[in-house]
Amino acid sequence: MRSFIAGCCLLTTLWGAVPPSRPLVGIGETVDRLRLDLSNQDAELQVVINKLENLETIIESLRTDMTTQSTSQKEQIKGNATQTDLKIGTVESTLKQLKTHASETSDALGQYKKTIADLEKKVQAQEKMIDNLQVAIQSLVDILQARVEGVSGPVYRVQAGDSLEKIAKKYKTTVNKIKELNALVNDKIHVSQILKVPDS
Repeated sequence: MRSFIAGCCLLTTLWGAVPPSRPLVGIGETVDRLRLDLSNQDAELQVVINKLENLETIIESLRTDMTTQSTSQKEQIKGNATQTDLKIGTVESTLKQLKTHASETSDALGQYKKTIADLEKKVQAQEKMIDNLQVAIQSLVDILQARVEGVSGPVYRVQAGDSLEKIAKKYKTTVNKIKELNALVNDKIHVSQILKVPDS
């Protein structure tokens, strides 16, 4: 390109030194066209150069943005990972506390169940003692009532579901003996009725 320009300059110099003639007129026109083309090409070349420079600027800006974004994303990912680790640690700690609490609660429930079972046994024993006391008290009442009524010897108060046969078996005697002691004409008896029973 430079050699072409230098040649054009040389032609221009020669054109100024040589007297005008017909053949040189055609050469001058050619040179002018060449100069115009060269100027146009220079302009186009400058436009291309400007575009290339703009593209380089854009590419550099994109590289900078990508580097910045990559660094920012890495830092964000690292921060997120740190927060996730902290959350996982918190969850693990909470889970451990819950397991400990569940174990302690299970032990306490076991102890409560054992205590309740012991209390139920004590209640059953007390209920049995109360039943025995009630039977003993009822026997004393029957004896006292029999004495008040002028009945001597052991007596029995008829309970619901009793029969002479059942009472006879209990005291190892016979129905007729109980009927005889109590002057009964039949086998009918009623609840709370006082009956004499044979001495054992």
